[in-house]
Amino acid sequence: MEHEENKSDGDFSEILADCQKLWNPKNDIEIGEEKLYQTLRAAVEDFSERSIAALVRLEPKAEAEAQIKAIFRAAVYGDVSLLFGDIFTENDAEVAKQCAQSAFRSLLENEREFNGFIPKGIFIDTPLALLSELPEQGFDFFCLDEKRLTSLFTGGIDAQEKEASRLWKCIAEKNLKKISKKVLTNPKNMV
Repeated sequence: MEHEENKSDGDFSEILADCQKLWNPKNDIEIGEEKLYQTLRAAVEDFSERSIAALVRLEPKAEAEAQIKAIFRAAVYGDVSLLFGDIFTENDAEVAKQCAQSAFRSLLENEREFNGFIPKGIFIDTPLALLSELPEQGFDFFCLDEKRLTSLFTGGIDAQEKEASRLWKCIAEKNLKKISKKVLTNPKNMV
């Protein structure tokens, strides 16, 4: 596992675990869940001084629910938050909440050890997501990927990056009230 400290405002540092990239589509759902759980648990134990933001995309839904179960299970061992990607509408946000509730109920019914009471957030990494009117109810934070937004806006032109970063922060302050975490998607910051 490659890792590097990820700092943003203040002393906050977090590791981003992209569950879709960690998921092996060749595995059936139960094996995939178990392997993802083991990977996340190892990350939580290896980097106990940092929090892990586990990114889940909602398609396909069965895999998303299995990934959420693995996240809830790994959260027993350390500081883990659940981060939903590709949320653009109120309906997308509702589907995300339903997936989390379904995973929670499934773990309860199967009497598995888990922590379902972890922070849940929405990952903002595209201009569409940033400009969408996303609901705050049911979510604890928004996570703004300034680096990706700036790159998309400037096309990688360094001279424009500072101005683009300022623009994203300004838009975010107007549209999103709960920005309390920032995760930069740099391969060195990912599990």
